[in-house]
This record gives sequence, structure tokens and C-alpha cells, in this order.
Amino acid sequence: MKISLSNNKKSGSGAGCLTIFGLCFLIPGLMVGFFALKNLYSNLQANSWEPVQASILSSDLKVIRGDDSTSYKATGKFSYSYRGSEYSSDKLFFGKGSDNIGSFHQDLIRDLNNAQSKGETLQAWVNPKKPSEAVLIKDIRWGMFGFMMIFPLIFGGAGAGVIYMARHTKKVHAKEMGLQEIYPQQPWMWKEEWQSHIIKSSNKTLLWFSAIFATFWCLISTPILFMIPSEVFEKKNYLALIAILFPLVGIGLASWAVRNYFQWKKFGSSELRLQDMPARLGKTLRADLYIPSELPLNTECLVTLECVHSYSAGSGDDRKTVEDILWQDQQRLKFNTANINGHTIPIAFKLPKNQAESESGTGSERYFWRLLSKADLKGVDYSANFEIPVFKADPSQNDSETDYEEEFYSELENDTAIIDKGEWMRLNLNHEQTVSGSKYTFGRARLKGMVFSLTVMTLIFGGIGIGMFITDKGSTLFGVIFTIAGFFLGWGALHQWLNKSEITVAYNKLSSRSGWFMTKQNDYQLGDVSKIYKHSSMSSGNVKYFGLYIDTTGKKKIKLAENLVGNRDVDSLIAAVSEEFGLESKTASLT
Repeated sequence: MKISLSNNKKSGSGAGCLTIFGLCFLIPGLMVGFFALKNLYSNLQANSWEPVQASILSSDLKVIRGDDSTSYKATGKFSYSYRGSEYSSDKLFFGKGSDNIGSFHQDLIRDLNNAQSKGETLQAWVNPKKPSEAVLIKDIRWGMFGFMMIFPLIFGGAGAGVIYMARHTKKVHAKEMGLQEIYPQQPWMWKEEWQSHIIKSSNKTLLWFSAIFATFWCLISTPILFMIPSEVFEKKNYLALIAILFPLVGIGLASWAVRNYFQWKKFGSSELRLQDMPARLGKTLRADLYIPSELPLNTECLVTLECVHSYSAGSGDDRKTVEDILWQDQQRLKFNTANINGHTIPIAFKLPKNQAESESGTGSERYFWRLLSKADLKGVDYSANFEIPVFKADPSQNDSETDYEEEFYSELENDTAIIDKGEWMRLNLNHEQTVSGSKYTFGRARLKGMVFSLTVMTLIFGGIGIGMFITDKGSTLFGVIFTIAGFFLGWGALHQWLNKSEITVAYNKLSSRSGWFMTKQNDYQLGDVSKIYKHSSMSSGNVKYFGLYIDTTGKKKIKLAENLVGNRDVDSLIAAVSEEFGLESKTASLT
């Protein structure tokens, strides 16, 4: 275990630093919000002021140029008469400072210059309680008000969130320190959610996270909608249209949050009821998955158990959290029992001996075990995630179980758990019997989601790269970067669109064809092949992709098929091909 009491004792000072960091965002955000509300209050008060005719004495448009933008401020002075007395004022509108929200300042100066050159008067508004106070424009600038209110929502919200997380983290660490002192040799007892055999799903946490993140993103991207019209229609900067992607991402995130809400409303909080706490490496994980909602009987549920290595990569603005799936197993199980209180499905997984233990602490690097369950349904799909405690086997207990899958299945013949041994027919391939033997065809563009995503990303990155070259205000450096990225994404998309592979197998003979135009062909005799196995070198999200390989007796590694999803289904395919080929089934798995 990498977690220790000394690490937890540092949480107090860390929480204090985070609180100060949060205040650096909260205070400026609240100040901008205060000025926005102050201007709004002044606008509303001016509705009771009286109209007067004002003569323009002077007007000027100040232009403030920065590194990334140019802002404007209309200034001037006007005179007016009220109840027999002469007054002057330089308050053209409520608010201070310059901005570039729309063309308010430019339009105002144009009107002032026209009135002054023609000797005409404009209508102003005077405070009857204080005649020396008057304003030329009393209308509310809703665009400016909305823009300013984004700051207290974004910066204030972020600062308040950081402060809350600092206090919450400090409280959690304090609890963990107390639990460590009570259970020094039982690290799974250090987490409050692991105090019992029942583990709640993280759906509610995901709901709150998605709602907050979507709101935060939408607020950040909203100012773009105020800036794009002037950039595109007035400045003819058509490259600025790329910025529309940010509000579009916000719409996608909002849809994600709405989906999580309806999912939570329909299915509630699922539970994983472990038979043994904690689960042990090299042993069998047995549990009951409980869903407190009605589901159609025989609904197929994909249950995935995985060991994940989470760590931080990069630095500065490029810093991100990366998750590597070190080990994964999947089963497709059916809900075949139900009662008025919901559905329960017993599950069982054989845990490997050579993987990392769970870590109860958080930090820049950690290992954890996650169980995911999902089912495709009409309307809202079901999904639930659980983080479970997995530790080394207790040396005080008799190690009666083995690593052999056959014995694992044999042990569970009379168990209530339903074991999915895999079905190669679920691998999205075509199978037919020919005169040459059994032919398995892995068609082009089999993984629709991957093909679609790669194609869209190619169009986005490639389009931006080309746009940087053809527009006058484009950056050559960014054009090169985006074009290169678009090229590699396009190559990957093209490969998914065009690549195809076939395996034809009969006793003592195996033939493979693959490639974009199926030009690569190899024939093997039984004596040429030492084993057929799967190997995974890629994962996306929580999906692990496998390739099907053979090793020749000359120690040459040959790929037969790629992008296969579902390790048990791949094992089933290996068993089928090996049996037809006459080779002893070896479901060796390199991960």
C-alpha cells in the first residue's frame, strides 16, 4: 500500500492552500458580479427619472488594443436645463470600463457626432431628486450584463467549489486517519463506503459531476456567442467560426447531464452486495448486483470487471489524468428473476493473482478495481459503476482455489451465479461453411462508433489546419500542427473504413487474408503454428480491444484479426478455431 498516515497528516496544510487558491477565484468573481448588479440597479432606478433635451458638448471613442483583442469606450459630455438651472454631465451610460460586446460604443459615438455636427439635441434622463445627476442612455445592456454575470458564476463558482472540496477533503482525510488507527492492518476499512458488504453505485456522483461540469462549460463558452457576430460579419474573420465548436460541445455535455438525470430517476442507486469483504486476488469474486427498478425479463447486461492504473501525465495546461486498463474481464448475463422491489443477478469473476491491489487513498497515481454494468433498453439505457476493494489473499486462510478456468467453472456448477463462458458469434463477424473449410470474415467498418469518431475528428482537425493556411489571419504553426494531427487521424479512419480480414480454417490447414484490398494472404499447416492467442495493446474509455494472433514454430508473430471486443468472446473464437485446426486450445492472453 502506498497510502500512509504521514501522507494524510499533510492534508491540513493542503486544504489551507486550496482554500487560499479558491479565494483567488471567488473574490474577483464576486466583485465583477457586484458591479454588474450595481449597474442593473442604476438602470432600473433611472426608469423613474425625467426626460430632458441634452446638447452634446464633446464625444470621443477610446480604443484600447491588447494582445488578443481590441476594446472600446465611448466618452463625452453633454449639457441640459432642468427647472431653470443649467447642468452638465459626462455620464453617457451606467457602467465603467471598456468592452467589445457588440457595437454599443461605436454606435453611441456615431449618434453623438451626428447630433453635434447638426446642432441637434438628444434625449437624456435626469434624477429629479438630484438634478446634477443625468445619463444619456438608461436602457439595460443585457448582453453586457449577461457577460459580466458569467464571471461570478464561473470564477465564483469555481472558487466556491475549490473551497468546498478543500474542506470536504480535509474532513474525509480526518476520517481516514481515524479509521487507519482503528484498523491498521485492514486497508479496505479505511474508506467509509467499504465499511459494509454493500457498495453503492457512483451514479449519483456522476449525475452531480456531469451537471456541474456541463453548466461550467456552457458558461465559459457563452461569451463566444457575443463575440462571433462582430468577428465574422464586421471584421470578416471567418476563422472565428471555429469557436462555435465550444458551444456545441456544451450542448453535448448538457445532453449527457440530462441523460444521467433520467437514468438516475428511472433506475435509482444500484447496489453490489459482495459475499466476501474484501475480494481477494487469486480467488473468486462473488456478488449480487441489485437494481431497484423494473426491467424486462431476460434483459442482457454486460458486466465488466477491470483493474485500472490512474496517473497524471503532462504538465501545466497539458496536464491530464490517464487511465490504463491493466486487466479486464467481461460477462454478458441476463436478468431472469425479479420481484416488486427490483432485480437481482448473481455474478462471479475469477480474479488474477498478478495484478495490483486497490488503494484507498487518492493522489496523482493510484490503482483501483472497477465493476461496470450496463444494458441497452428502449428509452434510457441502464448503467452503474462500482469501485470495489480487491486485496491480496489472506495468508491465514487455506488457499484452496486455483487459477485454472476449467476448475473455476466446475466449482460453480451448483452455484447461483450465472457464468458467461463467451460466444464468438457476438464478435460482429460473418461465418460460413465453404468447401475449403470454416470461414470467419471480419468486415470493413465493423466498429461503427470508432469509425464515426475518427472520421469526425479528421474533418475537424483537418478542416482547422487547412483553414489556417487559406485565411489571411491564420497561424502557419497551428496550421501545420492541426494538419499533421488530421493526417494521422484520417489514416486511422481510412484504415477502419477499408481494412478487412478473413480466416479460413479446416483440419491441418489455416489460411488468412487481410488488408485494404485483401492482398495479404498466408497459408499455414498445423505443424507451422505453435499457438493461437489474443493480445491487447489498445483501450478506449473502458473498452479493451484485442487482436487475434498466431505464433509460428519459427517464432514469428502473425496478426489474423484486430479490434475484437469482449475477452471471453475472443477466447471462445480461439477455442473454436483451434479445435477446427486441430491445435490444442490455448487461450494465452498477453495484456
